Amino acid sequence: MTRFGDEGWEPEGDAPLGRFVTHRDPERPRRWEYRRELITGGGERLGERLARDGWEPCGSWVVYAWFKREKAVGAGPAPAPPEPPPVPRRPTFPGRRRGYVLMGGAMALVAAVVVAASTGTAFGVGLAVGLLVGAPVTAWAVRARRR
Repeated sequence: MTRFGDEGWEPEGDAPLGRFVTHRDPERPRRWEYRRELITGGGERLGERLARDGWEPCGSWVVYAWFKREKAVGAGPAPAPPEPPPVPRRPTFPGRRRGYVLMGGAMALVAAVVVAASTGTAFGVGLAVGLLVGAPVTAWAVRARRR
């Protein structure tokens, strides 16, 4: 996140699946710094304590809370951030549909390994080992072929 803060991206909050919603002011972008904290008992006090140093909440997920502040607050005036790099050719996030397919495949692999290993026979153990070794090799081969 530090790289995106240096480019001027400011999180507005979080979306489903733990992703951040961000924006960048095209005319006057500002540099941001971020901080992740573990939420334990007394999370309200954490927010109050960090607010004294200029940190404001910008998202949370399960047991973590993220805070942001303008970089100039902590380090003095900073130069304007550079233009963000061009959009990559391929998305870095697999997308909702492909993500569900990958998650389903992983769950099916785990279930098959558990069932095969629970039989206690040599065949079951061999099948479990074969699945655990074969799945990554197959994934590597598919990925190499696409390139």
